[in-house]
Amino acid sequence: MGLFGSKKLIDGDEWEWQLACFQWLLKNTGGIEEFRKYLLIKPTRDFFPSTYADKPNQAELLFNIIKTHAAMTDWPVTLRAGEKSKPNSLHPATNFVHEKAPPLGTFQTVKNSSGMHDVIINYNPNLLENIEGFIATMAHELSHYLMHSFNTLPPGGKKLEEHATDLCTVFIGFGIFLSNNAKTADGFTDFDQQGWQVGYAGYLSEAALITALSITETLAGRDPMMAQNYLKPYLAKDLKKACKYLSKREILNDIMTVDLSEYGDYTKL
Repeated sequence: MGLFGSKKLIDGDEWEWQLACFQWLLKNTGGIEEFRKYLLIKPTRDFFPSTYADKPNQAELLFNIIKTHAAMTDWPVTLRAGEKSKPNSLHPATNFVHEKAPPLGTFQTVKNSSGMHDVIINYNPNLLENIEGFIATMAHELSHYLMHSFNTLPPGGKKLEEHATDLCTVFIGFGIFLSNNAKTADGFTDFDQQGWQVGYAGYLSEAALITALSITETLAGRDPMMAQNYLKPYLAKDLKKACKYLSKREILNDIMTVDLSEYGDYTKL
């Protein structure tokens, strides 16, 4: 690659890990043809009808739509509202941030009286103030559920499971939502203070998510740039860079030639 050639958005080690994860996901979900049944889910009324907004059971209605788009309609799961985040307390000369805020969402399995395991997904009720954030979080938790059905842990093992879950969320079609909600910045004004509060969600960086989105859409046989109008402007620019790099590669071949044994044997017991 020349000095002025196209470049990856992420470093070589993370690139190789993503390729390994894509191979692992393809092998555990039926291969490339099954994968191509997933759509790129967009923040439009075609995917999320506006009639579901502002209803008392909004979370459940949205969650069921997300399950449908994830091809998990028939997967049994209980959705529960968890603990709300507390508002930040802002005073002159003080910007107090709650360090131990409740999680945006959680996935858990609980043994029932029959000895079987029930799946429970919890969500932070504050998420309903940001519907796209709710969608991203619930798709992430459903990806946990999907990966829980696999016989092996992802490349890198347990320590990289959350990172692989983010990548899986992109893999099943929710890359736009996850990328747009990985980093948030909100202005505040209170008493004699004003400024910005920056928040982070998920485990992969924006650059890693955009890379995964470009790979996912290329594997699906779609033009990744079709996602640009739904991304934050600076992420759309990153997508263009990622696509330029991918255009020089045979990405499916790159993925399938990765030696997963180099990442260890993570067969679940």
